[in-house]
Amino acid sequence: MPWYYANAGQRSGPVGEEEFAALVARGEIRDETLVWKQGMGDWKRYADVAALLALPPVLPASGLPSSSPASFQPAATSVPVNEAAAHGQSLFAPRVYGGFWVRFLARLIDAVILWFVGQIVGGVLIQFVMPEAMQTMAEIRSDPQNVSPEQMMIVLQMMLVVMGLNLVIGLIYDLVFLGKFAATPGKMALGLKIERSDGSRLSLGRIAGRYFAQILSGLLLCIGYLIAAFDDQKRAPHDYICDTRVVKKPSA
Repeated sequence: MPWYYANAGQRSGPVGEEEFAALVARGEIRDETLVWKQGMGDWKRYADVAALLALPPVLPASGLPSSSPASFQPAATSVPVNEAAAHGQSLFAPRVYGGFWVRFLARLIDAVILWFVGQIVGGVLIQFVMPEAMQTMAEIRSDPQNVSPEQMMIVLQMMLVVMGLNLVIGLIYDLVFLGKFAATPGKMALGLKIERSDGSRLSLGRIAGRYFAQILSGLLLCIGYLIAAFDDQKRAPHDYICDTRVVKKPSA
């Protein structure tokens, strides 16, 4: 579970357990540093949680511990959210999940973008890879009552090529935008992003897995997407499968 920490009003993170321990060893996380991770209700001073969670105590300036870890006693008080905010600390904003309709609109924006890209790239590809398909389509339009099996086969091949191309374009679209920005253009336009349940970014493998898992959500008249409207964390089936959440970006 990743950690967040705040010094002088500046929030940093998330960082893993090993990096968190290294920050303590380097003195970047001190007794008075506010820390938080999922499962904690409020931000707390590092000194308050170190012993309780079996974390290393902060070393003194000399680099030698003034007492053994066993004798370390945490402070008796914690810093609640409202008190820390009053002192100008930058706090971890509560996670707000993207609802069904805002996700639907973001998906619609992405679909329009992908449609235009697919039309352009697909038209160019068909012209070079299957030039006979364009001629066949013209012949079918001019005489739709007399379509031969050969013509139908060419049309079917063209449809398969276009479907495969659209699948590849959509995958590249997600890999590029989710990998770099944690959001597609549609989600960026509506202030959404995609992250793991622990707040970390998606790996490229998980992005690819989520992309194909969306096909399951789209089966049976997109009933899978409707599940997000009733889930407490607004998860669709592909979010369950890939441990992802669509959340609203915190306001600046």
